[in-house]
Amino acid sequence: MSVTYARRLASEYAWNIVVDLCRDGCALGIGTGSTVKLFIDLSTKDPNRLKVLQRSCIVVSSVDTALALNKLGCRCVDSGIPLRNIDVYVDSCDEFDARVYMIKGGGGAMLREKVLASISKKRIYILDEDKVSERIGSKRPVPIEVVPYAYHLVSIELSSRGIEFTLRYSNTRYGPTLTDNGNLILDLKTGPLSDPEAFDQFLSAIPGVVVTGIFLRKHIDLVIVGYRDGNVKLFGSLR
Repeated sequence: MSVTYARRLASEYAWNIVVDLCRDGCALGIGTGSTVKLFIDLSTKDPNRLKVLQRSCIVVSSVDTALALNKLGCRCVDSGIPLRNIDVYVDSCDEFDARVYMIKGGGGAMLREKVLASISKKRIYILDEDKVSERIGSKRPVPIEVVPYAYHLVSIELSSRGIEFTLRYSNTRYGPTLTDNGNLILDLKTGPLSDPEAFDQFLSAIPGVVVTGIFLRKHIDLVIVGYRDGNVKLFGSLR
């Protein structure tokens, strides 16, 4: 079976949970990326799923997600509104390990995704088996969002520590990728991270680094992994 099949399994499993938690509508956070797009698309296969979306107040992490939901007649609001809590947050990731750490930011929305995760009561992540590794950093670079003004300062600090990185460039327009917040993204080639929390603290302390793509246990409740053989494996739980 394909990777898409595995992602679909995880998304279907997540939908069963979301429908149960938000049957009458809720404050629902939704992230960014191709797996999240599949999750949204699957809402059209079941009227109960579509009702959940249309009855909920949805807070999104990116313009792309808002556009996809608007086509379904859903209400999307900006995360800047004074919401005290989001009931359920659904997202994916780029890499995950069994220690319950993950790398996000492939879609460039990691700052808003981390904001949404931090104010959500229940955080659900859906992914396929190819995104699972023994230690994060093994398969994917660690992205950081950087204020353009501080680009050279951050570059010098990373280089002085022997950390290789690349400035992310856009595939759709000339020049570097800019986040929805107007910032740059650097992709760090770290290799497997033995202590993601310490590395996250180091990066976050560099002036000009807005956020890292390292998501810690405090940002994660339940991870749903779909496998090509038809199995689904759960990491963590919903409190």
